[in-house]
Amino acid sequence: MAHYYRLAGEAHDPEGWLQLASFYFSSTQLVEADKDKESLRQLGYEALEEGIKLGSLNAYERVSAGSFAYKLPELIKKYGPMITIDYHREVERQLQEK
Repeated sequence: MAHYYRLAGEAHDPEGWLQLASFYFSSTQLVEADKDKESLRQLGYEALEEGIKLGSLNAYERVSAGSFAYKLPELIKKYGPMITIDYHREVERQLQEK
């Protein structure tokens, strides 16, 4: 399953990266070793970062609400600030006015 989520992400679908991250985070419940749990959490974070590269607000929100929140300033510096839904609505409004 993870393979298909990765393929979707690599095809520039941010939802693929979000689903891959969810898959990894959920999988931490299936392993016992702390080392394995940390590896899965890291893979989940990396998937979220890929979503952020595509501008996914949901990926930014997942990072900011989770255990990787401390990395948010670094991500904003690297990829730019979150683009909110209000921003998209404002752009649409301005385009419709023209």
